[in-house]
Amino acid sequence: MRRVLLPSIVLLVAVFGGCARRAAPLVRPAPPRPAAGASLEDAKRTVVKYVQSLEAGDYAAAHALLTAESRKKHPLDEFRSQAGQEVTAYDLGKASVREGGPGKARVAVPLEEDPATQNFALVREQNHWRIVYDRGRPWAPYNG
Repeated sequence: MRRVLLPSIVLLVAVFGGCARRAAPLVRPAPPRPAAGASLEDAKRTVVKYVQSLEAGDYAAAHALLTAESRKKHPLDEFRSQAGQEVTAYDLGKASVREGGPGKARVAVPLEEDPATQNFALVREQNHWRIVYDRGRPWAPYNG
């Protein structure tokens, strides 16, 4: 019996041990790298530059940071006139950014003397972040 049992065990191990499938290693592709000028930090820098341009009275520079569609809706003369009517003080050092979907970002900037926060919507156009200004006013552009 021993002569039959030992070869049977060896045969079973050889047959079933060699047939076991090993799991393929899980390989995850690296997330896509943002193109130059498209990182979320660049989106925040765009908003900071926009607000600083408004503060300096350089309305043409601020206007250039809007999306092409926003610039069409709000021509420079109109933009300049509205921007000069009021000033909003932002705490740019506390600005925060988050992704708003593929090619989109949201930058939240708290007001200096108010608990409120202004949310700037940005989209990528030609590999640069641009501010969406559908409604509102230059100091508080509203997307929607």
